[in-house]
Amino acid sequence: MAWLSEFSKSLLINRYLEGIVHWDSKYFSFALSADFIEYPRQSRDLSEGGISNRPGPKHFLLTTMCRKHESGKMADHKITVGNVEVVSVLDGYSAKRVPTETFPGSTIEGWREYPDILDENHQIQSRYGSVALRSQGKLIIVDTGMQTDPGGRLLDDMKAKGVDREAVDIVFLTHLHPDHVGWNLTDGKPTFPNARYLAPRSDYEYWSQPDVLSNAAHVREQVMPLNDLNLMDLVDEKYKITDEITTVSTPGHTPGHFSLIIASSGERAFILGDVAHSPAQAHYTDWNPIFDIQQDISRATRHKVLDHLEAESTLVSSGHFPDPGFGHFVRVEGRRVWKAL
Repeated sequence: MAWLSEFSKSLLINRYLEGIVHWDSKYFSFALSADFIEYPRQSRDLSEGGISNRPGPKHFLLTTMCRKHESGKMADHKITVGNVEVVSVLDGYSAKRVPTETFPGSTIEGWREYPDILDENHQIQSRYGSVALRSQGKLIIVDTGMQTDPGGRLLDDMKAKGVDREAVDIVFLTHLHPDHVGWNLTDGKPTFPNARYLAPRSDYEYWSQPDVLSNAAHVREQVMPLNDLNLMDLVDEKYKITDEITTVSTPGHTPGHFSLIIASSGERAFILGDVAHSPAQAHYTDWNPIFDIQQDISRATRHKVLDHLEAESTLVSSGHFPDPGFGHFVRVEGRRVWKAL
């Protein structure tokens, strides 16, 4: 059974149109957008080994979104997927880097196609983003940022967006890189004092190997103490955090990297983790960052996942994409692009 299904309906129209209609009131915001895109003719479940991505008929993607708010301002950091609330929270940004050094297979000419990503000095910067999920009475934090690069603000941003760290029930770690576990503990104590911490078993097994662990201070300091405190649970693929949130294996960036599927009331979304780090990878999907541990597996996973997310028009949350990280992978004039909400 396919684990992703259509989130937005496509509408065949005879002429090109791109636009957005937005209505705003004191209590709700409503947006209707249409984009000229091209879907593949066929798609298959990732578990069946991939996706046929033959060119297909061109359609319009018609997307609607309604958000409740209190101040008359659209709450761009918050969306709902069925009954699940998704809140984008921010820990900060990385140091600026030369893109062709971070992505050795890339070219500066390719990066110049993305002026919103490339700054005036031809450098790029990555967002350290997490999400808070409210599902079936549980408050879940997905990844805990870097904390110290150069000065994490995750807790302040959570508080500003109405997410109480003491109310967090579960912390889910997509993988155990330093920019995803940085706020697990503060001064040796759990940052989220009432939470269980969940990590992919396969990733934990990789990082806990003696030769790997000896070179991973962040794991020794931000992961291993949770075991001593009996606060960590190791989980496998298809583990249900709630009935609406399920893990899926997406290896390569790290050997045990997981993503999350949200499925609620007929709507679906995908928490990407580090399957991709930049919107440029929507088109240049072969580009691997130096942070990918298993380069060939990472590239294959990225193609498979992005192909499927595009084919199903699935809503995506990506922690390293520009704030707040919500959008879709769509095809415009034969080219896959990241369409931010």
